[in-house]
Amino acid sequence: MKKQVYFIILFLVGGFTSKAQYMLKNVEDVKWYNNIAQEKIYVHYNSNLLLAGEELLYKVYCKNAKTDQFTTNSKIAYVELVGEEGVVFKHKIRLESGVGQGHFFIPSTLASKNYKLLAYTRWMRNGDGNHFFSADINIINPYTRINFDDSAPLINIKANKNKKNSNQINLTINKDSLNTRQEVVLTIESLNASKAFGKYSISVKKNDKFLSTIKPDNSLTFTRLFTDSKVSRKRNIGEKVFLPEFEGEMITGKVIEKTSKLPVPNAEVALSILSNEACQDMVLTNSNGVFFFHVKSDYSSSKAMIQALGDNKQNYIVEVFNHQKVNKEMLKFTEFKIHPTFKPAILQRSIYNQIQNAYQNQGVKKNKIITPIYPKPLYGNYMKTYVLDDYKRFPTIAETLIEVVEKAWHERRNGKTRYVEIRGRENDPYFGVNLLPMLIVDGALEENHQRFLGFNAKNVKTISVLRDEYYYGDRVYQGALLVKTFNDNYTNDLEGSFIKKFNLFNPELKTAYFNQLYHNKEDSKRIPDYRTQLLWLPYFYLKKQKDKIRFFTSDNKGTYEISLEGFTNEGVPISITKNFTVN
Repeated sequence: MKKQVYFIILFLVGGFTSKAQYMLKNVEDVKWYNNIAQEKIYVHYNSNLLLAGEELLYKVYCKNAKTDQFTTNSKIAYVELVGEEGVVFKHKIRLESGVGQGHFFIPSTLASKNYKLLAYTRWMRNGDGNHFFSADINIINPYTRINFDDSAPLINIKANKNKKNSNQINLTINKDSLNTRQEVVLTIESLNASKAFGKYSISVKKNDKFLSTIKPDNSLTFTRLFTDSKVSRKRNIGEKVFLPEFEGEMITGKVIEKTSKLPVPNAEVALSILSNEACQDMVLTNSNGVFFFHVKSDYSSSKAMIQALGDNKQNYIVEVFNHQKVNKEMLKFTEFKIHPTFKPAILQRSIYNQIQNAYQNQGVKKNKIITPIYPKPLYGNYMKTYVLDDYKRFPTIAETLIEVVEKAWHERRNGKTRYVEIRGRENDPYFGVNLLPMLIVDGALEENHQRFLGFNAKNVKTISVLRDEYYYGDRVYQGALLVKTFNDNYTNDLEGSFIKKFNLFNPELKTAYFNQLYHNKEDSKRIPDYRTQLLWLPYFYLKKQKDKIRFFTSDNKGTYEISLEGFTNEGVPISITKNFTVN
C-alpha cells in the first residue's frame, strides 16, 4: 500500500529566495547557524477523504529534530493544500510551545481529485532537501460530475481494529455499541504515571475509509520516516539562509535607490499595522538594503504600511516580499478512482452534509472563533482621549489642537515647517530639547506633521494625548498623539515610492469547535443531527492519571473511530484508535 505521509524535496520558485534570505557574513554567523537544530512537523488531520461541504480539521506539532522535544524556536508554521491546478489554501499558524491548529471548509469549486497537505516552517527550508510534511488528501465533489471507474478497487468496509502503540495510554468508553443521540464517556488513562503526560489531539469521525485506498499514517510512522539529518545543511561564509521566526511573524522587504536601483543600507524603515492597536516597529536595512520585521502579537486588521523615514526618503523605493510559492511540478499526485458501488454512499453523505450546513449557517451548530486579546496602543500607557463631537467643532486640526486639546499645540520650526508639540510632564527624564511627539493617524506613523495639521478636522473622531516621554528603539519622543478618523481613511492619500501599503498574511485564529450536547433532549428533538464528525479536540493536554471527555452520538448510524494522536512531554509519539458503533 502506498505510504501516505512522506518527506519530499521541494524547490522554492520565484525571486523570493535570493531576496528574503540572510547572508552569513562571518565565522560567528556560521557557528550560530550550525548550532540551531532543525525542526520537523507532524500534522494530525481528521480525514484523508473529504466531500465538498465538509471541513478539513488539523493540528500541527512542531518538534526539535535533535531532542524530539516541542520546538521553542519557530513561532509560525505554514500549512497548504495543493492540487494539480495550484494552491487551494495557504494558512499561517501561530505556534504556542510547538503546537497550533486550523481548519478549512471544502468548497464546491474543487474537482474530485487527489491533493497534497503540506506543512513547514521557515527554518525547515534550510534542511537538507527542505523536508516538508506531506500527506495525501482525496476530495470528492458530489455537486459536479464524478467519473466512476469500474476498475477502481472495492475495499472491505470493515472498520480497522482497535490500535494502541504502547503501554503508555489506554482509551475506554462506556459502551462499544450505542444508540443515536447517546452520551459517550471517553476515558483517557495514563498507564505509565506522568511519563504519558503530553500534548494530544482527538478526532471522532464516522469510518468511511472504504471510499479511499489511502491509509493515513500517524505520529508513529511520522517519527520512523524522519530519518534524515537532524540539523540544517552545513553552510559557509557568504551563503544565504532562511532565518527562523523566533519571535513571531516575519515581514521582509527591501529599500532601493530610485535612480540607481541599488540597495540602500542603514535606511530607517517603519512598519505600521493599520488597526486599533496601532502597532509600530522601526528597523534599519542591512548591507543589502533588506529589512526584517517581527510581529509578536495579534492584530485586528490585515492592512499594513511600510515606509522609509528620514530626509532622503523621497529618493527611495520600498518593496515588500511576498510569501514564496512551492513548485507544484515536484509533487506527484496519485490517480483517484471511485468504484460506482459507492455512489449511493456518496449521495447519502452529501445529503447529510447539506442538512448539517443549513443549520450551521443559521448559527445553530456553529464553531466559535476565539477572539485574541489584542495589545493596547502604545503599550498601554495612559492617554487622555478627546472625543471631538463632545466639543465645539473647528475646521482644521491646527485650530482643534489649540482650542480643544490640552497640553498640545503646533508651531513652526526654523520659521518654516509646522509641527505638533506636546508639553511634557515636569518629572520626565531629560533626554534633550526640541523632541517631537510620535504622531500616529489611523494606525500609521506620520512624519509629515504639516500635512496632518491641514487635515479636515470634521473627519476626525478622537485625539488621544500621551504626555510622557516615549521610547521606541533608539528614538525618544516627547509623548505621542494618537488620532482616529471616522472612516479610517487617512492613509488613502498617503502616496510615494517610499511608502508601501499592503495586506498582511494573517495567522489563523483559534477556534472552539462545536460539540453537540443532549442533556435536554426536548430542546433539540426537532433539529436533525447527521454529523459524521462527532468530536474534534485539537488541544487535549493529559496532565493527570485519568481524564474524561464527553460527547454525543448523532442520528448518522454506522461505525465510528476515535483517534488520539500526539506526543508525550518527552517527545514519545502516541497513536491510538478505538472503534464503536451507533445503531
